[in-house]
Amino acid sequence: MKIADFFGISVDYLLGRADIIAPGKQQKYTLAEQFALKLIEQLENDGYTITEEDLPNLILAAKITLAQNKKNQDD
Repeated sequence: MKIADFFGISVDYLLGRADIIAPGKQQKYTLAEQFALKLIEQLENDGYTITEEDLPNLILAAKITLAQNKKNQDD
């Protein structure tokens, strides 16, 4: 519920039970917000439970991945 509240979306959308992001609310998401939603969705689909305490480590993992991708492109 905290993640849904943070992004202003329904819990049903977050859990993949609804195609409507938030009933009665049209909202465009930035690329970063789309990434966060997709990441959370994929992790939960794989059986992980995401907590607020997990966010710093998830951000760190994304930074490491992006830095590695940039390094590989530069080589």
